[in-house]
Parts: sequence; C-alpha cells; structure tokens
Amino acid sequence: MQQGQAPPPPYNASQGGYQPQHYPQTGAPYPPPQQHYPMQQQPQQSSVQVVVQQPAAAVSFNKEPVTTTCPHCRAHITTAVSYVNGLAPWLVSGGLILIGCWLGCCLIPFFIDDLKDAEHRCPNCQQVVGRHRLIS
Repeated sequence: MQQGQAPPPPYNASQGGYQPQHYPQTGAPYPPPQQHYPMQQQPQQSSVQVVVQQPAAAVSFNKEPVTTTCPHCRAHITTAVSYVNGLAPWLVSGGLILIGCWLGCCLIPFFIDDLKDAEHRCPNCQQVVGRHRLIS
C-alpha cells in the first residue's frame, strides 16, 4: 500500500453484496466541457461514370464487306475488302506446273480473285479488321 492512501473498506458478508463507497475527491476537478465543436466537413459529392461495354459479337468475314465495329478506332463501319495472294494461288500454280503448264499458264491463279484471300480493312483508320482465308 502506498503512503497517503486510506486502507480499503472491510468486507462485510452480512451486507449481501457490493455496496459502493463514496471516497472524498482529491485533486482538482475536471475542467468544464468545451462548448465549441469542431466544424464538420460536408461530404464531397463525387460522380462515378459507369461505362458498360458489351463484348464484340463474333463477325464472320467472307468475300463480301461486313458491317462491324472497328477494334482499333471503335467506329461503326462497313469494311473495305481487298484481295491478297494466300496459299490457294500458290498451290494451284504448283499443280499447273506439275501437269505441264509452265510457260505462263501457271501464273493465271494469281489473277483470279476467287482464289485469293479477302482482307477486310477499316475505311477510317486503314487497319486490318479481319481476313477470310480460302485455305487455312
């Protein structure tokens, strides 16, 4: 026990339980409560913009122009089709050489658009959007 403190009150079992004891107040009383309150900040309004982007539908590219959305410039377009040499003209030309058409007839498949691959380009940004291969 420290000096200057009164001993605790004795326990009396006949009282039937805890009886609060009132001790004399020592030291200075608590300061009065402050009457001013800190200024509350107004919650800032923030706007959230939700962009819902639907997945691009699978476009089936063929020999004709198709209407789609360009994956490069995001414009709604109708593709421009150009024909490029793929595997088919080379195979047909090789077959013509094997059967004896080697004097110039073997070059004919390179001028037939139905044997070429169709390349679809965006008319806005000129990027390749898709390609239809005759032989994969």
